[in-house]
Amino acid sequence: MALVVLVVLAGCASHPPMTHVGPSLPSTACGDAFAEMSREVGEGAAADLSTPRGREIERIALERCTSAEEWIAGAIQHPGSVGVSDASAIDGSVLALRCGPERPELRDSPVCVDAIATGVVPR
Repeated sequence: MALVVLVVLAGCASHPPMTHVGPSLPSTACGDAFAEMSREVGEGAAADLSTPRGREIERIALERCTSAEEWIAGAIQHPGSVGVSDASAIDGSVLALRCGPERPELRDSPVCVDAIATGVVPR
């Protein structure tokens, strides 16, 4: 029995630990998109969603992140880029401001399509 445990433990030790994938870790492309948005409008500022240029800037992360969950993770790491000062306040409602029916030009982005399909944003 001791030999079996030793073999099992030795086998586990030879594999690298799994990388966490989920809301706390956006992809490099997603994180870079939020950084680009910040450069476009100024560090700590958010794009003005009421203007065509502002919606164009918002589309950067909505296109490069792959899901609503990943977008929220990126926004938590870059809260100023979405107009939030406290990262703990970022949730689906922040995404709904971008993907709601009043912004049809953003709703076809991968993030908004996912947010609508998963119920994060109403149809």
